[in-house]
Amino acid sequence: MSPQIPMPPQTQPPVYHWRTIHPNATLHYVRDLVVANSLLNDLRGPVGFDLEWRPNFIKDAPENPVAIVQLANETMILVIQVSAMKKFPMKLKAFLENPGVVKAGVAIQNDAKKLYRDWQVSVHHCVDLSLLARCADNAQWKGKYSDPLGLARLVEAYESRTLPKGKISRSNWESLLTPLLVDYAANDAHAGFVLYQRLSAMANAMTKVPKPVYYTFSLIRGYLCEPSGVQWICHNPDYDPGPPPPPKPPKPPTTRDIRRANVRAAARLRDTADATLKSKSDSVPEPLQGSTSPTSRSTQVAFIRRSTHRRVNSLPNLNSGEQSSKLTLPTSTLPTSPRSAQIAFIRRSTHRRADSLPNLNSGEQGSTLTSPISPRSAQIDFLRRSIQRRTDALSASNSGVTASSSPMPSNLLQVQI
Repeated sequence: MSPQIPMPPQTQPPVYHWRTIHPNATLHYVRDLVVANSLLNDLRGPVGFDLEWRPNFIKDAPENPVAIVQLANETMILVIQVSAMKKFPMKLKAFLENPGVVKAGVAIQNDAKKLYRDWQVSVHHCVDLSLLARCADNAQWKGKYSDPLGLARLVEAYESRTLPKGKISRSNWESLLTPLLVDYAANDAHAGFVLYQRLSAMANAMTKVPKPVYYTFSLIRGYLCEPSGVQWICHNPDYDPGPPPPPKPPKPPTTRDIRRANVRAAARLRDTADATLKSKSDSVPEPLQGSTSPTSRSTQVAFIRRSTHRRVNSLPNLNSGEQSSKLTLPTSTLPTSPRSAQIAFIRRSTHRRADSLPNLNSGEQGSTLTSPISPRSAQIDFLRRSIQRRTDALSASNSGVTASSSPMPSNLLQVQI
């Protein structure tokens, strides 16, 4: 068995810090308006530019205003906490609006727009480091020209160092900053300045030097403009985006996704069941008021007839266990047995429902029927005879009651026509 050769330890790139790049630079954390105006008199461009503000952890809540403005060059780094001042420093406003001073940063378009929304301060001569990197090093950076490149990614690519990010960026930038937060803010602005120097040198060394308008703009009163004053458009006709990237593989569903899918499926099944029950309840035909179609009335009478059949057939034979006895049924009253009382109740209910139907032929002129009996009378007579036959059959099958062969009293089946 051959001995295993130990793998050499993988060395991590060093952490980026402004002091390792420019040891003689001075860092100033400023919370006073007078001190800020005094220090800005000595600041020269180009500078790295960045902003910080307190994050808002409430969903859909508006962003908090800009709290920190960072500016850096090779000799001075300013971390100005404008949220601690009564007003925006006038010297800082004049410095940002000076078109002769380059302000370089990543995603500087969004930062400049936010600064104008919060403090009504325009930023002139902005350089987007993502666009400058795509212009100066198109062979390394492919894809859509306007896609941003992160500051940490650019620092690792061109400075071989790591720029720490993470929870510290979501700190409260309106409170008194700790030395760790001051260093974090200083590193972001200083890295922007260092990257601008390196990338601009690469761009100027190209055979075909890219035009500054491809990556430079000014934000004037909230609008992106070229130095000539026309609207600035993020476009570079010489840029090669390369082949489209391969599609990303689908992510496996998480437990939370599966739980949400099950909840949605259960809701769909519940809605389907409710719709089915509602459709069944709505299937009972309603009387059609004012209709003159004979078919509508025949449909209603047929529905009443079927309902009566079901109700009569579902009644239990309550007298099946009684001893046979002969009862004398008066001609003017119904049998007094429980089953007979139920049948009489159904008969009266059916008569009332038939009488409540509208006379659909009352408004017709000159009926073409040859029979002297109207369609309504024929339907009610048929319903009366059907109920009479069913009542006689039920009475005859009752072992405890002697069915009378005479028809039921006419006064119980009288229907007003």
